[in-house]
Amino acid sequence: MEAINCITINCTQDNKILYLNILVNNNMRALVIDILFVGVGTLVSLFGIVANMISVVVYVKQGVNDSATVQFLSLSASDCVFSVLAAMSSVSVFFGRVRPYLTPVDPVSFSYCVAITREKAYSTSVIIIFMMSIERCFCVAFPFTVKRIFSKSRSVKAIVCVFSIFVVFLIPEYLTIGLVWTYDNKANSTRLMFWSSRDKAVIDVWKNIILSGMLPVVSGITTTICTAYMISTIRASNTFRHSGITGRHSSVKITEVNNGVKSSLEKPSAQNKDVRLTRTVIAVAAVFIICNIPKCIVISSSVVGLFVPDFSLVITGRYDNLISVLLTITFVFEIINSSSTFLIYYAFSTKFKTSVDHICKGCF
Repeated sequence: MEAINCITINCTQDNKILYLNILVNNNMRALVIDILFVGVGTLVSLFGIVANMISVVVYVKQGVNDSATVQFLSLSASDCVFSVLAAMSSVSVFFGRVRPYLTPVDPVSFSYCVAITREKAYSTSVIIIFMMSIERCFCVAFPFTVKRIFSKSRSVKAIVCVFSIFVVFLIPEYLTIGLVWTYDNKANSTRLMFWSSRDKAVIDVWKNIILSGMLPVVSGITTTICTAYMISTIRASNTFRHSGITGRHSSVKITEVNNGVKSSLEKPSAQNKDVRLTRTVIAVAAVFIICNIPKCIVISSSVVGLFVPDFSLVITGRYDNLISVLLTITFVFEIINSSSTFLIYYAFSTKFKTSVDHICKGCF
């Protein structure tokens, strides 16, 4: 095997420039992709498809009667779409690893084209979680006026608008990229290969700034603030409730301190429903915050590219293997986030759990 001189920053072999990959070698990169992207990604995304489909069926059968149900149903639908696209990406990478030249479609090219729609589906889920957190936060702060602000019809219009915007975002991207029949020298056959126009670079800049950069960070920070406020309010309510104060004075005080449970002790059913709903949103938001951390770190690390030219999320360089590992970890956390909502609904909603159990008994 021919020796490679890697004393300098750029290495050369057969008059071709090679790059010294820092921190992560090729074998480690391949191992991470095989285990996380292909293995974990496929299994978790398949679970997400089934789980989110069940969630959609349950909410449709229960009836879409309020703004919260609209948001839960929409989140399950967008998570289901994301899980389908994530499974397609994982399977494509698997074929790219096992049989890269035996398929009529280049697996890597197909995976890249799917990733564009997958990113929009995940961004849609991010916006819906953001809306859920804002609404619940308003419900905590202004319990008697929240229904006038966040009505069912307004939630439907807002979510339809979000879906429409991301569909419109897809049009210019798919006008600048695609799959075309091209002769592949390695496969010695004509296959569908990746194609891109010169305008793709401009589209990528705006996409990375708005969707990949600003949206995860801004929504993550806002959701964290809303979640912290809701948790502190519920804790204050529970502390006062256990203080031993009874009678009418207790009922008035609990209403004042809680201020997020819409009604006093005179309406325990409505109060308990709001508390359970708020806790469900808190759980969904908390999982999103945790799973969004790797993406925020990766996007924030792109600032390093201003000082280290070879550190780029889109250009191959000395840190290509390291960036691939970071993006793979981000991908896995995104799948976990999209697949976990079903478990949260099942754990926090008695009505949802009963419906799921009934569906499962009917199937088996």
